Amino acid sequence: MKEHDLTRQMAQELAELKAENALLREALDRSNQQVMDLSARLGILDHRTVTNARRKFVTNSERMPKVADAIKESEEPIVEDTLLNEAETTSAPTDSTASEPYEDDEEPRKKGCGRTALHP
Repeated sequence: MKEHDLTRQMAQELAELKAENALLREALDRSNQQVMDLSARLGILDHRTVTNARRKFVTNSERMPKVADAIKESEEPIVEDTLLNEAETTSAPTDSTASEPYEDDEEPRKKGCGRTALHP
């Protein structure tokens, strides 16, 4: 009789543990579902926040629509360039000292390296 009572008690405890296990699994499933829902909400809110921040802090160059074709310059020559070209071709240099060739007699200046002392 004692074995029968122990077996029944163990079966009862096993049934209680199975019921508790089922309740815990249901609670775990609900919490996992809630975590997934909150993660999805957070993702949506994060996306909205990023979009709003981009709208607020976007520069004017980023707001301009992208143009497929680059802006082409006109083929007309620029007035200043043509005047400069004409001046270069028509006039001769008047200052002869500016165009003197380098003389080999003079030694070229040496480049300083490191610290140099300042002498008055």
